[in-house]
Amino acid sequence: MRGPRGAGLTRREIIETFERRVDNPGDFELAECLRNVHRIAELRLNDKSGAEPALGNLVWDWHETLAQHSDPGFAEKGQLTVTYLTDAHRACAQRISHWMRDCGFDEVRVDAVGNVVGRYKAAAEGAKTLMTGSHYDTVRNGGKYDGRLGIFTPMACVRELSRQGKRLPFNIEVIGFAEEEGQRYKATFLGSGALTGHFNPQWLDQKDADGVTMREAMQHAGLCVDDIPKLQRNPADYLAWPATPAPRQ
Repeated sequence: MRGPRGAGLTRREIIETFERRVDNPGDFELAECLRNVHRIAELRLNDKSGAEPALGNLVWDWHETLAQHSDPGFAEKGQLTVTYLTDAHRACAQRISHWMRDCGFDEVRVDAVGNVVGRYKAAAEGAKTLMTGSHYDTVRNGGKYDGRLGIFTPMACVRELSRQGKRLPFNIEVIGFAEEEGQRYKATFLGSGALTGHFNPQWLDQKDADGVTMREAMQHAGLCVDDIPKLQRNPADYLAWPATPAPRQ
């Protein structure tokens, strides 16, 4: 009843939760009930110790705010759908860029394929880079956390490093990949593919359901198609790519 932020749910939200859970299979509902027991214990321990999960709340707020952007036809139904380079997609990129700057990233940019790239520099010049991140587009009627949690969690880590004035022996590069799901065009992993040198130029001539080519969508978004080959990374410059599993919705 206290909800994700401990501030309580409205009557309508409680009823919606019952409606969502009433047809759950038995094993699924048992797991949900156990999760709720754990949450109750967490809330009571936090109350007794005076602890507040400030970073967790911030990450939660980022998800809730970003979920306000959804493509036409879905937004009206309260559904989350963000497909490549739509108005909602570009609004998400702007918000992520703004939050990265607030977190203390030294460099923030939207690259030629629409990836949002934040870089927090190492303590010394010439250091290698730890890259992490995930995608911010969604499937149709998707969840709020799939992909985006993999962007926001490392952003929160950089925020704390910056707040404490700490630098690591390596650069941190957090990337909000522009596309993974292939919902608007019949091509997937556009953002990550550009970084690994696997962006297929033939994709640019694909058309969406409205007859808009990918090239036209990129140009409308102010992206420079000619710069896409320049995005390819050199593996020798990087330490690792920590994979982020997709969370349950």
